[in-house]
Amino acid sequence: MNQSSTMSNLRIIGKGRVAQIVTDDVWAYKLYPSWYPIEGIIKEAHILTQIHTKTQLKSVACEVLKDEHALKMSLIHGKTIADMMRKEKFKEGIQCLIQAQVEVFQYHDLDCEDAFTAFESTLKHSSLQQEVKDKALQSLSMIERKYHLCHFDMHLENIMMTDEGLVILDWMNAKLGNPVMDIARSYIILYQYVKRQANPYLKQICKQMGIHSEEVKQAIPLMAALRMLEEESPQFKDQLSKLIHES
Repeated sequence: MNQSSTMSNLRIIGKGRVAQIVTDDVWAYKLYPSWYPIEGIIKEAHILTQIHTKTQLKSVACEVLKDEHALKMSLIHGKTIADMMRKEKFKEGIQCLIQAQVEVFQYHDLDCEDAFTAFESTLKHSSLQQEVKDKALQSLSMIERKYHLCHFDMHLENIMMTDEGLVILDWMNAKLGNPVMDIARSYIILYQYVKRQANPYLKQICKQMGIHSEEVKQAIPLMAALRMLEEESPQFKDQLSKLIHES
């Protein structure tokens, strides 16, 4: 199957920062641009396979299609929490986000990257301003070394409501780390897109997990700096800079 002629004609059902999801109504295919390294696709498939076989989380089976530069995955039937909030005035979105995140944090023994090592390397080799790097690395050094499964892109677009319950999408960033890092990442995304939900989310998840919000706030400069590497919008970069310097 040639991606440019066949897969590109399939129905688009999702689009992320790097890849897009299409379907033939039997399977879903995550299509990556040609410049994206095949090693990254293989790594994501490895994570998905572990989630599918070694946890009780609802997830998809997958296989790598090297010739098409794609992942073939089970097709999920449902709606994202973000769509339900936008179109159906669904009011339990933040609770669903917290529920999904807390379930993920239960797992430890998976073969995933060490978030502490990976983030330190990313920051040191980044093009960020030295002041931002220093604040982020200081933030990293203050976080207790814990190794729970963390999604590291848990937001309302990446959680789907199905007849079988919540399904978490897009595991490409998953690593083992301290949950406060993952919570800080979700807080930052909410702060950028639905600011009014950010503090209620932080308050609720900290209460549910029995952690102090200050532990999460210590991780915000780290996760905001890493987020800055993904953002092109000057407005968002200004928001992230504010978070880095005020936390």
